[in-house]
Amino acid sequence: NVINCYYHARGKYFFNLFDDDLILRSETLSYLYQIATKYRPGLIKIGAIFYFEKYENIKDIYKGFLFDNPLEIIKKNDLDFVQKISSKSLEFGSGTVVLVDKKKLKLLNEKDILYYNLAYYYNLIKNFGAVIVGNHYILGRFFVTGHMVYDFLEPAFSLNTQLDIAKKYIYDEKHYDMFA
Repeated sequence: NVINCYYHARGKYFFNLFDDDLILRSETLSYLYQIATKYRPGLIKIGAIFYFEKYENIKDIYKGFLFDNPLEIIKKNDLDFVQKISSKSLEFGSGTVVLVDKKKLKLLNEKDILYYNLAYYYNLIKNFGAVIVGNHYILGRFFVTGHMVYDFLEPAFSLNTQLDIAKKYIYDEKHYDMFA
């Protein structure tokens, strides 16, 4: 379904926000628009804070994906972009803004539940760069049943997908071995 959305998108950028996730700050969309206009990246990623599905009190807030800097820029053709972006939780779709390049949509992979978009994202980052935003967040629901699928049934396949795709973008064997 998400892949289908990419094919039907008509704007220049596509903002992933899934049904049970929320944007935490009212100015986030206008800020992302400013970032897209200023830097023209292939990808923009904002952090995420999670709450457990059976939220009862503040202890049910899960840390999430928090980024160190308010703004981190990865330039196009950066030889180390795979290393720099790999810790940014690209498998969590919400909070990811990507350039819509209809010619490259064939890189989307419907066979991998976590990294269906990784080859597409890496191609965009290599050609246009990326911006990591560390002061805006998505609030996401951490649901145990869904993460059980991700954590136990899918990781070997997804790890192989990630390594296969990364190999195409890492410039030498030694560097790839360190990444792997």
